[in-house]
Amino acid sequence: MTHALHRNGSLVDHQRVQEVMSLEATRWERVWRERWVTLRNPERVAWMLQQLELPALSAALTADVCRAFDESLWEAPPEPNPGAREALQSLKNMGVELAVISDTSYSTGKMLRKLLERYHLLEFFDCLTFSDEVGISKPNAEMFLATLRALRVGPAFAVHVGDNPFTDVFGANEAGLRSVAFGSPCDEATWNVEALSELPALLKPLVAARLSPLSR
Repeated sequence: MTHALHRNGSLVDHQRVQEVMSLEATRWERVWRERWVTLRNPERVAWMLQQLELPALSAALTADVCRAFDESLWEAPPEPNPGAREALQSLKNMGVELAVISDTSYSTGKMLRKLLERYHLLEFFDCLTFSDEVGISKPNAEMFLATLRALRVGPAFAVHVGDNPFTDVFGANEAGLRSVAFGSPCDEATWNVEALSELPALLKPLVAARLSPLSR
């Protein structure tokens, strides 16, 4: 962001920009937790400029900053969980419809699709729902229900897998889905698993009952 401001003629101190970005991250998390929405990058940039007491950037420079935020994912891209591809392949072979329901931050759904494609995982999913694209975030029930409508599946026939007790377990439960807590155990979850490799065996009996698991 500092480079874009300098190109715009605003020689603001880099340390001050970093401080404002930290404040904005705290604001973003507060809005996410209190309102269950994801602030989009242009709104985040506008707020930071206000804090820096700077005029609005041109549309081109705003897009430039947003693109830099979006592509920051590649500075340290997350690796797939061990066994993820094998679990997805097994579920697909069982005839399970799979979806992604994910909150975003600086990196948008568009970039996360590229990440999934990089690891050859995108091909497994029938539907992808990202919070920056729908304007709401987990645990808002509409995140889950919008995905189910796209798949033409009712909540009683779906399972959500996630590692966050609040957004994934509480959110799925409130939307009427069954929930699987991955990683850390959660008392409110329908099931708990320590590894994704456990999912096919866990969900196999449900597939016979025509339940469609959703992947985080």
